[in-house]
Amino acid sequence: YIYFSLINILGGCINCLSINILGGCINCLSINILGGCINCLSINILGGCINCLFINILGG
Repeated sequence: YIYFSLINILGGCINCLSINILGGCINCLSINILGGCINCLSINILGGCINCLFINILGG
């Protein structure tokens, strides 16, 4: 499990509320760039979060 507070590979979260690397979150509750979040708790496109606090798919 890779938690939102830790740096993710390609998913790029440094902190779920801060700007992510390649995962492209500006704000985890808003639409993300390249990370494809509609909502951080829902399935993301390309960013691959199933749940922002747990395992990421393709988001690493």
